[in-house]
Amino acid sequence: MHPGCGENETMSDSGIHFISAARFRGSRTVPRHSHDGVELVMVTEGSCRCRFPGGITLDASAGDVYIQPPQLEHSQFNFGVCETNYVIASIRSPEFDISLRLVHTGGDPATRELFRALCCFGSARGGSAASAATEALWLRLRELTSGGEECGGRHPALRRAMELIEREYASALTVDQLARHAGIGASRLNQLFKEQCGRTPIQYLLALRLKHAAGHLRNPYWNISEIARLCGFENTNYFSRKFRAVYGITPGEFRRNALMASKK
Repeated sequence: MHPGCGENETMSDSGIHFISAARFRGSRTVPRHSHDGVELVMVTEGSCRCRFPGGITLDASAGDVYIQPPQLEHSQFNFGVCETNYVIASIRSPEFDISLRLVHTGGDPATRELFRALCCFGSARGGSAASAATEALWLRLRELTSGGEECGGRHPALRRAMELIEREYASALTVDQLARHAGIGASRLNQLFKEQCGRTPIQYLLALRLKHAAGHLRNPYWNISEIARLCGFENTNYFSRKFRAVYGITPGEFRRNALMASKK
C-alpha cells in the first residue's frame, strides 16, 4: 500500500506471479495510488483506514488483510503508527477471488510468516520461489475464508441479516428490510456490518452478487445480461461497471479467461 515500489514482475507457470513485496511503518498518510497487480496488505501493528472509489472505506487493525484488485486507486490514513507488509502479484487464474475486501485472519501465524518471507524478496526477481510463496499465501487466505461469507462467531442479529442476504441476494433488498428481519434498527445493523465485515450491508450484498456472477460466468450457455438479472442486477451496463471495478476486468474478459483456463 505504498506507491513507487519498483514492480518488476517475476514470471512462473502457476497462474500467480510475484511482482514485489515490502514493509511500511509510519504514521504519515499514504496518498492515493494504484498498482498494475493485485495488492495484499497485512496490518501487523496499529490500525488504519483505506479509502476507495465510490465512497468505500475499510478500517483494519493488526491481523487484518486487505485484498485490492489491480489499478484500483486507494489511499491509507494511519491511526498513529501503523505497520503493514504488502505483496503485489499478477493473478491470471480465475480460481482466485481478487475482489476488494477485508479478511480477518485472527492473527493467523501462517499468514503472517508468509508475508514476512515474501518481504525478503523485495522487488528483486525472486523466480519460482517467490511466486510459489505468493501462491501459498493466496491459498492460505482462501482457507481462512472458506465457506465464503459464513456467519459463525458473529452477532446473532448480523447472522440473521447475512443469512437473508445469502438466500435472497437476487432480490431488491434494502437496509430497512434487513434490519427488520434481524430485529434491530438500521443504524445498529450498519454498525455491526462495518465492525464485523468491514463493509456496509449494501456493499456486502453487492460483493455477494458479484461473487455469484463470477461463478455463473464460467457457464458458456448463459449470456451476460441473463447472468446480470439472475444475480439481482436490472441494468447490464451497471453490472458490467461494478464487476470491472471489483475484478479489474469486464465480465466478458473474465469469462474468456475462465474458459481458457478450463481447457488447459
